[in-house]
Amino acid sequence: MMITSSRAYEDSFVRRTRRHRMRLPAEMLRPFLPPRTIGTAHVVSTAVLEPAYEIGGDAFDHSLTETTLHATVLDAMGHDLASGLTTAVSLAACRNARRTGADLPELVQCVDGAPAQWLPGQFCTGVLAQLDLASGVLPWTNCGHPTPLVIRDRRLLGDAMLREPDPPMGLPSLLAGRRRPVHETALKPGEPASETLRRLIHSILDSSTRRLRDDATILMVEWSPPSR
Repeated sequence: MMITSSRAYEDSFVRRTRRHRMRLPAEMLRPFLPPRTIGTAHVVSTAVLEPAYEIGGDAFDHSLTETTLHATVLDAMGHDLASGLTTAVSLAACRNARRTGADLPELVQCVDGAPAQWLPGQFCTGVLAQLDLASGVLPWTNCGHPTPLVIRDRRLLGDAMLREPDPPMGLPSLLAGRRRPVHETALKPGEPASETLRRLIHSILDSSTRRLRDDATILMVEWSPPSR
């Protein structure tokens, strides 16, 4: 706990834990990220970013209230400082809307408008979700991102959340004034998220004969129903 709290202001800890020099976009974006794993007795959300020292526009966000888990994955266009800035602005817009009590459509609308206002021409894809902790119902929307996946009874249900993705965020002209659709998926208990994600990312890295061609973000949520 002492080391974790000191990392924010003592560079000696950071120097001893880094194996390589971090690229500037990664140096800028990483302080914006939340802890990799958060949770309660009823839900765990865990995420990982690779390659750790070379991320450009990838990011994740998750937070908890008494009733809801908010989870977001973002990927801005490009692999330069501008893509990192786009993601940082989008993360700030997401948190700003979330902390004022915005529902999912309002939240996405705020993230949509932020890059368009502050960084014209930049955009990002993303999946934004709000899990109801009591029921396990997951409202979510996909803005030009790869399809989310469901693991149930140790089986991958690849098509469970397959929907036609909407355009990326930051390009409101493509929406022609309409609101983005919000989908719903009912989760069921199972699959320890932290260990599953650890094994998954190591399998991906171990199977790569060369460096990853793109920065990759994975966020996994495990839900357990409250006791009756």
